[in-house]
Amino acid sequence: MDAGVQAVDGRSRRKLKSFFIKPKYHMSYAGYLVLGGLIGFGLTAYLVVAKLVEIDAILDSAPMMGALTQARINAIFADITMMFMLGFAGYIVYATVVTMLVSHRVSGPMIAIVNFIDQMINGNYAYRRPLRKNDELIAIHSRLEILADTLEERENGR
Repeated sequence: MDAGVQAVDGRSRRKLKSFFIKPKYHMSYAGYLVLGGLIGFGLTAYLVVAKLVEIDAILDSAPMMGALTQARINAIFADITMMFMLGFAGYIVYATVVTMLVSHRVSGPMIAIVNFIDQMINGNYAYRRPLRKNDELIAIHSRLEILADTLEERENGR
């Protein structure tokens, strides 16, 4: 059994240390999501602070709070609420796009690898389907190509 998988009650369970064995595969896209979230949060926080400073200036300039002052403050709070909602929606769109890119870079190679394995099962060891340069699972695909060459040599050596 793999060092990163532990059998518990007949089921496989990943260990936390597996996450750190090859962090490039785990952290690159998680880093994009975190960085995008921090940028979005920072921009939202900057805009909210600017609005809060505007409220502070209104309160400093108005000795008595009348209906007009209250209406201006309420409008600013409505702007702040809208900023938070737009920031959150923007992050959801960003996370969706990054997730779609990640799934495309993983699912495409998975389909190619499954087809490659099917071809090897049928004895077609010469079958090759190259992956794109930025696809994930290139290391697995490369090892399968070596396996196909080895199996072909063994079969031809008989």
